[in-house]
Amino acid sequence: MEKNDLRDNLIDVFTRFYNMETMADLMDFCQGELRVLHYLTINQNINDCIPSKISTALHVTRGRITSALNSLRKKGFVTMEICENDRRKILVRLTQSGRDHLQNRKCQAEAFIDHFIINIGETKAHQFMEILDQTAKNMLKERAIQ
Repeated sequence: MEKNDLRDNLIDVFTRFYNMETMADLMDFCQGELRVLHYLTINQNINDCIPSKISTALHVTRGRITSALNSLRKKGFVTMEICENDRRKILVRLTQSGRDHLQNRKCQAEAFIDHFIINIGETKAHQFMEILDQTAKNMLKERAIQ
């Protein structure tokens, strides 16, 4: 198979995979509101969790973080309050409802991944993970060089 055909086939496979409804649910953990909720869960012991820190940590613009946080606040998944010590800061806190929502979505994602592993088998799943891991490492190295 020629390089161009291989590339086109790979793009086709990625597209079909990405267009699956279940995959869209899984990708929510890599972007958007679930990514923010996940970050807040991991960093729940940080006393000054502010939008700019979230933006920097997730490599997302402040505008996108502000939009996500406002949406999460309206849904009752986070609270946002002005810091008493520094009134320029907005403190973001995860609510129990936000934790519950994240846990429910995480269970759905885990069920998808379990199904994926069962379908391709553990050996191929390990190989797939190793390929993705090596690809990510190589891309990060290349990015650092540029």
